[in-house]
Amino acid sequence: MSLPVGKIMGVKIRLHYTWFIIFVFITWTLAVFYMPFQYPNLTYDVYWITGFVSSVILFSSVLFHELFHTYFALRKGIQVPSITLFLFGGVTQIAEEPQDPGFEFKMALAGPASSFLLSLIFSLIWLLALQLNLPPIIVAPLDYGWLINALLGSFNLIPAFPMDGGRILRAGIWKVKKDVIVATRIASRAGEAIAYLFIFFGLFLILFNGIISGFWFILIGWFIKSGAEASLN
Repeated sequence: MSLPVGKIMGVKIRLHYTWFIIFVFITWTLAVFYMPFQYPNLTYDVYWITGFVSSVILFSSVLFHELFHTYFALRKGIQVPSITLFLFGGVTQIAEEPQDPGFEFKMALAGPASSFLLSLIFSLIWLLALQLNLPPIIVAPLDYGWLINALLGSFNLIPAFPMDGGRILRAGIWKVKKDVIVATRIASRAGEAIAYLFIFFGLFLILFNGIISGFWFILIGWFIKSGAEASLN
């Protein structure tokens, strides 16, 4: 179940029903926990405004990330029916798999590169806002913008298939082994191993009162594991 909200480059943009849940949850988390910790002694209204704006920045950044994948696919003549934003970020529906490891590498790397580019842009604007002594209601979302994009870029480089880092790993193995099936199997197994590390680390955090962080690590681990297992079928 997803809601179409428009088109970019001829590609349908959709919001999965889980997106609305996670958008509210992240806004609440930012307004109640993150922003008061980073910027104490502000008003209730400012925290909720900065939380909401920061959530918009997060999901706009995820969409920007997916659009970079889309751009490379369209340039290669590969159809991209839609991009869907959902609970764990975004997924680009590509009509066919890359036919050579070189293109797979470029298309996979495009996503993290776009996140690092956004991180740089946000950091420059944030530093300018600090120099101009602008209020926290402007500075805080910019601060969050550079940080979250740096984290998105780094996280997506984790070599866990089917994430971008896993696809980069598959491209390298594919080039060496000359066999996409073998490369997919190895990259998927690596993805499963990393998924279990996330799950176990999440359980460890929960045992030591890091309930929210632990919950997220378990969810991410489960998501990576599901994607890796689906790739093996």
